[in-house]
Amino acid sequence: MKLLNRLKSLIFVNDPKFLIYYQKTRAKGLLKFIVTNTSIYIIVMIIVAITMNIISCGYVKEGTLLTSLTIGLISGIVVSLIQWVMGYDRYSQIKKKNESKTPR
Repeated sequence: MKLLNRLKSLIFVNDPKFLIYYQKTRAKGLLKFIVTNTSIYIIVMIIVAITMNIISCGYVKEGTLLTSLTIGLISGIVVSLIQWVMGYDRYSQIKKKNESKTPR
């Protein structure tokens, strides 16, 4: 868990900026978050597959696009759900830390 916290702190260095980012993302909803990330993964996977096929064979094979689409879809959904949970965990930790700093 310490390793994950270190990686998250490298990505989002500033806690107040992360709070604002996560609140906006959460307001837009989980479905929009998954669709956005998954579409990015699909596009990248298709570009990589086409590039690799052109380099190796000189043409694009028939099953390449379907395979790229499937891999991009699955990996995009899985990674999006993991990012959502990690973001919520970080958001909760920052909120607790801020509440403990606030004098009563």
